[in-house]
Amino acid sequence: MTVAEMNIVQEVISGENEPEEFQQDGPEAEPTVFQNGKELAAFFEPTFAMTEQEAQLLVNYTKGHGYILGYKDEGLYRGDLCYEQDRVKWEPDTIDDVVNDVSEWNFEMMQTARADMENPDNMLDFSKKKSDYDSLCEDEEVLDVLFDRTKYGRALNDMAKKLAEEFIRDLTSEKGLEGAIERMKEEMQQADHKKSGADRRR
Repeated sequence: MTVAEMNIVQEVISGENEPEEFQQDGPEAEPTVFQNGKELAAFFEPTFAMTEQEAQLLVNYTKGHGYILGYKDEGLYRGDLCYEQDRVKWEPDTIDDVVNDVSEWNFEMMQTARADMENPDNMLDFSKKKSDYDSLCEDEEVLDVLFDRTKYGRALNDMAKKLAEEFIRDLTSEKGLEGAIERMKEEMQQADHKKSGADRRR
């Protein structure tokens, strides 16, 4: 799945306002930080089942990109570690958006790793870069399973099913295969147009 496809689904579904900032002073006001995947998985067990390995991947990627995850009043929060020195900027978040963002980061890192393999300094350097790329591919497999459980993944599957059903139906129409292909293009253009409109409103 490409970043563009994930973004289209995200914009079509959400159309929601950006979450409000959560910046209260005092240690008692801040969310409790998830220290590892085991804690994150346990927190979401009733609503979004995931293994400790899957949850740890989310924790690792968010930390690697300058964020931490925490909880307060049964809600998920994301803390920006780079916003201000010695202060974490907390904002409400959802597990769907965390999985979506981590999937995008993984995709971007895979693109970079693939490009790096094309210009190695030597065989040892190539071997290291190939190992890094293979590790990211393993992460992608785990994230794909997680993404399918999110509202974005479910919407993407529903969209694919709808397009397939319409394509089959159009094949039996007077326009046949040519008409079915044209209809498919129109559906994708409409989805892209919705995304562009949402981007302009930000």
